Amino acid sequence: MTLPSNLLENAIALYKSGKKLDARQLLTTIIQADPKNEIAWSWYIETFPEPEKRIELIEQFLKINPESQKAQKGLIRLLKGKLERGKLEPENTPKTFLKAKWKIVAIMMVGIGILFAVFLVIFGTTYEINYALSKQINNLQTNYDQLLERYIEKQTAYNKLQVEYANLQTEHAALQSDYDTLNQDYDNLSGQFNEFQKIAIIPPYIITKNRNVTIAFNKLDGTVDYWEIPFDSLENESYRGYFTRSIAEESSNIVSLKTDNGEYFYVEDMTLFVDPSSFENVIPKLYRQSGSDSSFIKEVWNIVTQLSIYSQEIGEIPRFPSKLFSRAAEIVRILLYCLPV
Repeated sequence: MTLPSNLLENAIALYKSGKKLDARQLLTTIIQADPKNEIAWSWYIETFPEPEKRIELIEQFLKINPESQKAQKGLIRLLKGKLERGKLEPENTPKTFLKAKWKIVAIMMVGIGILFAVFLVIFGTTYEINYALSKQINNLQTNYDQLLERYIEKQTAYNKLQVEYANLQTEHAALQSDYDTLNQDYDNLSGQFNEFQKIAIIPPYIITKNRNVTIAFNKLDGTVDYWEIPFDSLENESYRGYFTRSIAEESSNIVSLKTDNGEYFYVEDMTLFVDPSSFENVIPKLYRQSGSDSSFIKEVWNIVTQLSIYSQEIGEIPRFPSKLFSRAAEIVRILLYCLPV
C-alpha cells in the first residue's frame, strides 16, 4: 500500500497543533503500512500520555527493530522514571527491560573499548609527535643559545670597535689640525726660504764672524763642508808672508821644471811658503772620508776649483796656504803641495 509522501508531515503538524488523536490515527495508518518507520513510531508513542502505555509500545517496537538505540534509551528513561515513582520494583522489572539494559551495557562497553583503543593510538601517535617536536625544540633552543652567545660576543667586540673608532676619529681630528698647522707653517717657511734664497750665500763662500773665517765648499757627494780659521792666524800668516817674501825676493831662486816632452819651464822657487800645518785639522778627516788616494785627489781638486779668482789678484804673488784661502788667489801650486797628507 502506497501512502502519500506528506502524510507523516501532516500527522506531525496535527500533533504540534494539539490534535493528538487525529495525529494518532494518521500515524497508525503509516505504521501499519511501514512497521519499521521509527519516526512514525516515535510520534505515535508521544500521543499517549501514560508512561505504562509508552513502555508497552516501545517494547512492541523493539520486537520489530531491536537494534534501535533511540528506542532502547527511551525505554530505559521511562523505566527509571517509573522506578523513581515507586510503581515498579527492581525484581519485577520486565525481561525485555533487562535484556535491553544488558545490550546497552554491552554496546557501551564495546564503544568504550573502541574509544580506549582509539585513544591509545592517538595518544601513542601524539606522544611520538610530541617527543620529536620536543627534541627539535631542544635543538633549536641550543642553537638559539649558541647564536645568542655569539651575538653578545660580536656586540661586545663591535662596541669596543666603536669606542676605538671614536678615539681614532678624535686623534685624526687632532692630527689633521696639526697637519694643517704644519702645512701653513711650511707654506710660510717656503715663502721665507724663497725670499732668503734670493739673498742667501751659496757655497763656495768665505765669511768672517766673531774673528773667525769660515770657508764653505761643496763636496763631490753633494754635502757641504766647513773649515774655520781664526782671524788671528790669518793676520800672523799675513805678517809672516810679508817677511818671507822679502827673503825670497833677495834670494831670487829660480827652479826649472821639465815636461814629459822634454820642454823646460823656469819658475820662481816658492818652497818657503809650503806649510801643511794650516790644514792638519781638516785634511786627515777629508782623506779618511775619501776612502782611496784617487778619490782624495779628486776631492782636493774639487775644492781647489771652487776657489774664487779675483782679477786684481792674478799673478804669482806667494802667500801661505791659509792666506791663499782667505784671499782666494791663484797660487794653485802651493795649495796642491800643502793639502795632501
